[in-house]
Amino acid sequence: MSQLNTQEVIVHMAIEMVYADGKVDYREKKWINKFFTDLGVDEKTIEKVIQHIMTEDAESYLRSLQRELSYNQKIMSLAMLYQAANIDGHIDEKELEVMHLYFNIFGIDPKEFVSEIKQLI
Repeated sequence: MSQLNTQEVIVHMAIEMVYADGKVDYREKKWINKFFTDLGVDEKTIEKVIQHIMTEDAESYLRSLQRELSYNQKIMSLAMLYQAANIDGHIDEKELEVMHLYFNIFGIDPKEFVSEIKQLI
């Protein structure tokens, strides 16, 4: 499977988080549709990412993210994951597991993440 570009990586992470708890409510659907529209994501990209999710070895994929994304891209990706996880008003255990997985893969301490986000706002 071909490597994903940065936009596709962000789409992959958003889809993974929205589906993390096994259910997608109307707020999550509304958020992801708006997010994809704002990002300029087309149907072809979404189909490619879904195919990638279904066929790619997850661990290898996540390890490649560690190497491919810049530090700022990692921070922004984690911010997007947090937003996606909290869109329904709470972050459940499965969503926390996904967040922690990405923190670990990216080698970013959650406290460091919070500090970076505070500097941006």
